[in-house]
Amino acid sequence: MEVSAVPEDQRDNSVKELAEVVSYAHKESDKCCMEKGMGKHEFKYGNFFLDFVYAEWSRLCKKDELKGIQQKTLQLLQNTCADKPSLGKEISPEEFDSYEMPSARAGLNIPDICIKDYIYNYPDWKNKKLGYLQLHQNEIDWKKAENNFLPFRSFSDNILVEEIKRHGMEKELKDGEATDSHAIANVFHEKIMRNKGNALFVYAREIGERICFANAYIFDDKLSRAESKATKQNRYIYRLLNSDKEMQYISIDTRHGMFEFHDKNGDHLGEYRFNGEFNSGAESDHSLKSIRKRKN
Repeated sequence: MEVSAVPEDQRDNSVKELAEVVSYAHKESDKCCMEKGMGKHEFKYGNFFLDFVYAEWSRLCKKDELKGIQQKTLQLLQNTCADKPSLGKEISPEEFDSYEMPSARAGLNIPDICIKDYIYNYPDWKNKKLGYLQLHQNEIDWKKAENNFLPFRSFSDNILVEEIKRHGMEKELKDGEATDSHAIANVFHEKIMRNKGNALFVYAREIGERICFANAYIFDDKLSRAESKATKQNRYIYRLLNSDKEMQYISIDTRHGMFEFHDKNGDHLGEYRFNGEFNSGAESDHSLKSIRKRKN
């Protein structure tokens, strides 16, 4: 939390990222704690709470160690720290290390911090948690899911938004549509995916793979090889336990840049866009042949 260790031109974004990761962690029922002694520790700017978080703006903006931080960013941090309170109780490093559940140290994005399992923004924290959920899919909270196939659709939609920006298409998203899943999918599929031409196969696989990981799906190598052999086409299939604790599958359609969804029996449930939105109905000849054969 030593703000002065962050370059001045990066401080505002670093504080903003910290506030966001704490806020998102609480939304997903993760536990946040402070290292013992932090409440009384004297940083170069003073006490974290008295001289930074809850300091008057007129006094804070004059401190060299805190220059570069915007007032609205400070307000965001104040709201984060005041809620619950988000930073939690103080615990010793020994108590922290004794927890059996996956954990990580977090703080500001300080250059060359050299701390193992250190996170400072929402994507880093989310990716760490997704790695855990891939191995413990029964712990996914489907009650909070926005989609029956993509439990973390809001997070994976950010991948599509990044691609829209990377392709210079952000103006295609109207005001208020940057978080609208339907609008995001429209721009991504109609303006980008549809125009990939010969590069579609590789691009669809790459983005599809990232969307799957962002929703805790695991690549099923054995099933992918079996389906590739049965269909004489390259198949890339991922699996996930659904809300009923039953297996469901995503197959990346690299010819059309879509997802094919299947149930535990391998039955085809339809073609869907990369935001989990329905595109076309089920086709029996699209079912997973190796699973259907085993069931029969």
